[in-house]
Amino acid sequence: MNAPGPPDLLRPDAPKTVPADAKDPQPPENAAPDLLPAPAVPIDTPEPEGPAPKRLVIAALARIRTAVPVLLAGFAAAVFTGTAILLILRLSPTPENLTRAMLSTATGGHPVRLAENADPPGPLTAAIPPLAPDRPTVPTPPGDLPETTPPGDPPETAPPDDIADEAPAPPPAEGPEEPLPITLTNETGYLPDTDALLARERAVPPLEDLRTAFGSDAPLVLILHTHTTEGYLSAAGTDYRTSDPAESVVAVGNVLAERLREAGIPAIHLTAVFDEPDFNLAYYNAARAIRATLAEHPSIRYIFDLHRDSIPLADGSAGAVLAEVGGEPAGRLMFVVGTDAAGADHPGWQDNLALALRLQCAAETAYPGLMRDINLRAASFNEQYAPGALLIEAASTGCTLDEARRGMECLAEVIVGEIVGRK
Repeated sequence: MNAPGPPDLLRPDAPKTVPADAKDPQPPENAAPDLLPAPAVPIDTPEPEGPAPKRLVIAALARIRTAVPVLLAGFAAAVFTGTAILLILRLSPTPENLTRAMLSTATGGHPVRLAENADPPGPLTAAIPPLAPDRPTVPTPPGDLPETTPPGDPPETAPPDDIADEAPAPPPAEGPEEPLPITLTNETGYLPDTDALLARERAVPPLEDLRTAFGSDAPLVLILHTHTTEGYLSAAGTDYRTSDPAESVVAVGNVLAERLREAGIPAIHLTAVFDEPDFNLAYYNAARAIRATLAEHPSIRYIFDLHRDSIPLADGSAGAVLAEVGGEPAGRLMFVVGTDAAGADHPGWQDNLALALRLQCAAETAYPGLMRDINLRAASFNEQYAPGALLIEAASTGCTLDEARRGMECLAEVIVGEIVGRK
């Protein structure tokens, strides 16, 4: 039996007759896709002449709004990159210097140095001209004076009569045989004039003036330890840190506090721990304590933050910085002077540097070799709170506590002379 043929609807050549009153035929649900009626195609019409349509203006504004943040981000990135490049070039980009700079900026961190027997100039060292021969310094103790004839003394015998009328020979120049060198490691972009700073008027009046202003019992000196748990060679097994104040840098602070009080200079010694439990918050914690103490005792004019330096050697051991004083080893000391180079509000940093320079001259005159080079840093190290504020590195990890105390005993005498105002 023959199968019926396909309906006429499926024959493309079949004539189509549609009643006049018939509705538009609906395709069956299972009709093939190519048999569905084609959608209507709009006819393109030319855009009317005249101003741009509103939709084009809106689209242009949207593109501008999207581009502005990208342009601003690019500009900010260029400024940041340029600033970083300038900072790196200024700091001499060695791995050690970059590490110290990042620690200094981020946390006001402790300087970590290689072992040194002296203070040779390094990539961050700026040589400072030596002091003029007539620079006033603390006199050498009488017992240490050399038993030689002073260079300016006249000869014991008078010149012969036949040359008495001739012009006398110029006397030898007075002062030390060699100018006292003042050098510093400069980790900033500043180039301080040390001669001008040494010649400037003291930022802190002498002791008698302070007593007149505040009374004889008013505290004038604040001693603290931002890194309170720093220890010496006896604490090597615990990363040179100890919670025992009798074995840590706190014991070195006791030496300074006791010597000041013996000289009639009231001092406050803070022994609170600032570097535990979070070492990175040490300077923040110390700053809060400093502000609270100053609010209670506005007479304070000197702030000494005592630390112990860290000097790792290549073999993993600790380096010692030592000088010989009276035939015994003494831990060398170093002044760290902060500035506003890292953005701190510290406009008076040159007063701190002038104090460090005066103390450096006096200490090196009385105890040659006791002091390491002054370290000028970008961070402020909380030194903005007083015109006489300094951070002092007392000895190093390779030194014993007794050596650190012996070095501080020498510097304490010099600090007393500065506060009293000895000429």
